[in-house]
Formats: sequence, structure tokens, C-alpha cells
Amino acid sequence: MSASPLLNPNNDKGWTSGFANMLAKENKNWWNARSLAIQFLLWLLIVNGMVALAVFALPSLVQGAPSGSMLDMTPTQIANIGVSLFFQLSGIAMLMGAIIIGHDSISRERESGTAAWLLSKPLSRRSFVLSKLVANVFGMLVIMVLAQGVIAYILCSVALHGLLNIPAFLTGLGLLGLDLTFFMVLSICLGAFTTSKGVTLGVPILTAIAGSIIMPLEPLLPFNPHLEYYLPWNLAGTAVSVITGSTMDITAIYPVIATVILIILFTLAAVLRFDSLEL
Repeated sequence: MSASPLLNPNNDKGWTSGFANMLAKENKNWWNARSLAIQFLLWLLIVNGMVALAVFALPSLVQGAPSGSMLDMTPTQIANIGVSLFFQLSGIAMLMGAIIIGHDSISRERESGTAAWLLSKPLSRRSFVLSKLVANVFGMLVIMVLAQGVIAYILCSVALHGLLNIPAFLTGLGLLGLDLTFFMVLSICLGAFTTSKGVTLGVPILTAIAGSIIMPLEPLLPFNPHLEYYLPWNLAGTAVSVITGSTMDITAIYPVIATVILIILFTLAAVLRFDSLEL
């Protein structure tokens, strides 16, 4: 008797056991009509709604403004305002969204007992953690960063009456994506250590807020620790500088390298901690 075509045997062994099936399950949370519509419309209204308001309202204010006044702006200046607004808003609103999604990823399933039930199947603990990291980071980068970035690019190019530099804009989106990935992975990592919402939500949010408090105060300190070199606090600002052609020095690369290293370390910490966890 031939095997039923409905059966889909899993021959994975070791730490990869169940990874493909778990990844498919996690992807369904992002790639379904309802989720896509909610995510797309939410960020369209919150982020690009403000960008559209700025780049289309400013030209009407500029018309008739006295020469040399604050409202006497060129299309390039208006487009730059739109670019800055997109990255700054994304660095706040999307960052909070990334933290919330990361928090729900592991800690909620641990709390509900779903994690223990899933791990009773042919699924390794490492596959459980890694599938959530891959699915959530990829979904966030494509649906939140890239899709909304394309819309912002169109809006700002219309304001410019020309095309923004595409490689520079993509570089800016890459920096924004790295920023959001850091906070999402941090939140997922904390979920492997605790189910406390105060920790999995509070620590990433406080880390993000700390940047806006500490960076302005650093020059006043007797010894400047340059914490912005080691954390992604200024990546959104660097993205704006890249796109608008502002002058930057070599230190702009430091937080990029540090953030990549921290993401890798958080991933390893989450995997190792979940390996030793009693569910």
C-alpha cells in the first residue's frame, strides 16, 4: 500500500528538528490577508500619513511666503523634512511595535503553556526559538520597513519633483531595519529568560528612551563614554544623514558594527537559555 500523499514526514534531526514546520507556522502570523491589511494600514496611517501631511501641506504654506522667511523652502528642503519625519517616526512608532511583537513571541507562549505543548512534538528547542526570530524579523523588515519605505520614497520624491537617491534611501532603510531588529531580538531574548511583561516590554522601551536622555548629556560629563557608539540610538539619525547627503565621520559605522554583534549575542543567549529552561 502506498504512503498517503497527505502525510508530510519530517526527517530533520538534532537542533534543526521541526524548524521548517515551525517557521511555516510563524510565517502564517504575518502572511495572511487580515494581518497584512492591519499591519499595512496601521503604519501607513501612523507614519506615512504624517509624512504625506508634511510634504503636501508645506508647499501650500510656502506659496506666498515672504522671501527669506522660515516658510521660504525649496522642494529639496521639503523632501528632506519628509525623509527626516519618516525615519524619526519609524524609530519611535515602529520600534514600539517591534518590541510588542517580540514580547508576544516567546513569553506569551510560555505563559499560556503553548510552548510546552509544541515542544512535545518533534520540534527542538533551538528550532522553536530560531523560527520565531527568523519569521518575525523577516516579516517586520518586509511589511513594516520596506513596504512603508517605498511609500515614503514616493511621497518625498513627489515633493522633490524628482527622484531621491535610491542607493542612499535603501541604505537608510537598512539602518532603520537594523535598529528595529535590535529591539525585537532583545525583546524575544528576554522572553526566553522571563515571562514578566515588566522585563520583556520595559527593558527594551527603557533602553530606547535612555538614548534621548543620555546622548544630549554626554558632552557635559567629565568623561564622555560615547554610549551611542555601542547602541543603536542614533541609527535613524544616521539614515537621514545618508539620504540627505550630510557630512558624516568614521564614527558613524561604530554603532552599526556594535548593533550587529549585539543582535548575534542576544540570539545566542536566547537559544542557550531556552535550551536549559524547564517548561
